Amino acid sequence: MEGGGEDIEESVGLVRRGSWWVDGSEVDSESLPWCHEGDGEGTHMEGQGMSVRRRLVKKPKRADSLDVEAMGIADAHKQHHKDLSIWNTLAMAFQTLGVVYGDMGTSPLYVFSDVFSKVPSQSEIEVLGALSLVMYTIALIPFAKYVFVVLKANDNGEGGTFALYSLICRYAKVNLLPNQQRADEHISSYKLKLPTPELERALNIKENLEQKSSLKTLLLLLVLMGTSMVIGDGILTPAMSVMSAVSGLQGSIPGFNSDHVVLVSIVILVGLFSIQRFGTGKVGFLFAPALALWFFSLGSIGIYNIIKYDISVLRGFNPAYIYFFFNKNNRKAWSALGGCVLCITGIAEVGVMLVSTTLVTLVMLLIWQTNLFFALSFPAIFGTIELIYLFAVLTKVLEGGWLPLAFASCFLCIMYTWNYGSVLKYQSEIREKISMDFMLDLGSNLGTVRVPGIGLLYNELVQGIPSIFGQFLVNLPAIHSTIVFVCIKYVPIPVVPQEERFLFRRVCPKDYHMFRCIARYGYKDIRKEDHHAFERLLVESLEKFLRMEAHDLALENSALEMHFENELGPSSSNVDELRVPLLMDQQTRVGAMSTAQSNIMLGDEDPSLEYELSDLREAMDSGFTYLLAHGDVRARKESWFLKKLFINYFYAFLRRNCRAGPANMSVPHMNIIQVGMTYMV
Repeated sequence: MEGGGEDIEESVGLVRRGSWWVDGSEVDSESLPWCHEGDGEGTHMEGQGMSVRRRLVKKPKRADSLDVEAMGIADAHKQHHKDLSIWNTLAMAFQTLGVVYGDMGTSPLYVFSDVFSKVPSQSEIEVLGALSLVMYTIALIPFAKYVFVVLKANDNGEGGTFALYSLICRYAKVNLLPNQQRADEHISSYKLKLPTPELERALNIKENLEQKSSLKTLLLLLVLMGTSMVIGDGILTPAMSVMSAVSGLQGSIPGFNSDHVVLVSIVILVGLFSIQRFGTGKVGFLFAPALALWFFSLGSIGIYNIIKYDISVLRGFNPAYIYFFFNKNNRKAWSALGGCVLCITGIAEVGVMLVSTTLVTLVMLLIWQTNLFFALSFPAIFGTIELIYLFAVLTKVLEGGWLPLAFASCFLCIMYTWNYGSVLKYQSEIREKISMDFMLDLGSNLGTVRVPGIGLLYNELVQGIPSIFGQFLVNLPAIHSTIVFVCIKYVPIPVVPQEERFLFRRVCPKDYHMFRCIARYGYKDIRKEDHHAFERLLVESLEKFLRMEAHDLALENSALEMHFENELGPSSSNVDELRVPLLMDQQTRVGAMSTAQSNIMLGDEDPSLEYELSDLREAMDSGFTYLLAHGDVRARKESWFLKKLFINYFYAFLRRNCRAGPANMSVPHMNIIQVGMTYMV
């Protein structure tokens, strides 16, 4: 019979690994495998059957409870996204006129004046050559590259260097901050389908990116550099565009001098930035009609002039005139090429184009798994063109191009310093976290007095008990009856649905009344809720977690009972009857529960669940207290000079001027308790 018990244990383990157990690679270290059985509940068996049950409960490694809850939430709130109608698509396309094409529509205004300041227009070769350069620059970069390739590499409709980086982070663990969790993969908008061809090559690239920290750092610097250049160019573009447009009034209005240009430009810019806070959607619809009229006027006037004056200008479509232009003007033509870049972008964004080419190539190889020839042809063609433009615009650095580059360098230093310091601080918290053995030795009262109330301890750890909790136990005369470790975490997707925002896990056994809450936000999510809304959502999600936990435990116990009855009885040895997986969609789960209802005590009828929910409501009525760490991050004495400079001064300055989470939610000061702590990194 003992051997039969081992067979039972092995077969059950195999079934669980196929459904909601794992083979030891993912273990929930914050809750003990037998903590649910410690309450004295459940079915007790006699003799060898009880020994088999004890081994089954204690030995297998439990799947991470966050994975369990995350998949359950995703299944419960699964949404089927419908394709946009033709009218919605046209409305969004019209909106892009005021946001995307506004810059491109005004940039060509400066091109010919800049080009012919370097190359005098002495013959039609110069005119047709410059025109051909402009047309093929627009055709190759914005049209061929961005419309047909880059726009397809979107992150759930979002674009840009950060969106491409987040897309790569979802397929490879290249984020330098080690807070990734498998539970994040169950967010409804997280997963993307992978094609099957070229899979081995993609896996090799993924493995190299994940194993080499130098490649991770290089990729991050590349993304930050591209983002910084966009910001640096965006700082100057509004002022330059508005002043250039207003200066055109000087020749039309008598007495309209430079002082009037500056004054009118300031008024227009103040108005523009005042309405920008309403979002790009409203701004786009506001400016789209003006840009539509602008493009219509340009097109109609251009067609009229071509027909009336000189239709031979269409010879500019012949790329041979580019060769004639360079052959005749040599070095002057090279200098004029930098002016042609103005028809698509500014000096700083030439670097952004190279960054996007690199990231899209990585997306082709890693995610799309494109044929190697086509994947390498993309950077070979467009990367070469962009490098030519980059070397051409470098001649303009001394002519004022240094200013956006200076802004970009400043923002790059700020963003990398913040990332560098945050990674070191997180690693320090991991090293100093409190062990589970220490918490178990303290007992359920935590070595102090538990008073009614909910304590929200903010920390950055996604797993483990932060060391700052020990400081609260030492310095406070009492601690709250319910403790929730709140981790505000940003995941590499644009938006996290509200119903999938919170994940919960028990910390220590049940009678400790301690939980971990991971509040997940996307990079486009704006934390608009005040502290009352946040507290309400948190408690509602915690109640759902407790009910789901009770239901799943009841299903587990019922499945085990059914299996033991079949295995220990003479009638059947079919292990398939155990297949009532925890990780199933909501409809299947409800069906399984209703089928086994006669053998299961449902969560709503479970007295221990009702007792715990009653305690939670009582604690909520007593109020919330925010337990915060006033952390000071310092470099160790033996650290090298640059590390001390960045951590002790630059990063410390950024932390002092950064708004914390409770400050964003307008938490009253009387509800906040802060304890100072120094992190040595």
